[in-house]
Amino acid sequence: MSDVTVYDKAKWHFGGDYPADLDADYAYTHAGYFFGWIVDNDLVDSDFLDDIGDEIARFRAREISARELFIITDGALVDDMMNDTGNAFAAHYFDFTNGQYLADYESLLCDGLPTMYHAEDTPENYETICAKITERFDEWNASR
Repeated sequence: MSDVTVYDKAKWHFGGDYPADLDADYAYTHAGYFFGWIVDNDLVDSDFLDDIGDEIARFRAREISARELFIITDGALVDDMMNDTGNAFAAHYFDFTNGQYLADYESLLCDGLPTMYHAEDTPENYETICAKITERFDEWNASR
């Protein structure tokens, strides 16, 4: 049996300092945006794509948001959802211990908000963070 790397789960954010005034869906936004970028950049594992291909097609057609897609995946960002390149990048950039993703997310989408969870799930916010993820991916890819 192989080890599975779980980068994030929405349920890890419930309780504790999660704002009582927010709908639980907000806990899915930050990782959902990263996973949406993975999908948009064809870094999804082929087996995972086979499993949720219809939902991914709905996302790519922008019938559902990245957060909604992440909710459909049970709100877990796991290494077996991504191909080798996607997983290597997630390990580098998304990782909570060493990664830069949350700092980028907060600086771009959360200025003036009470918490990172208050960022709205909008196409504009998604495009804003995706531009930064792409920049970070290009930097990472060039350094490999």
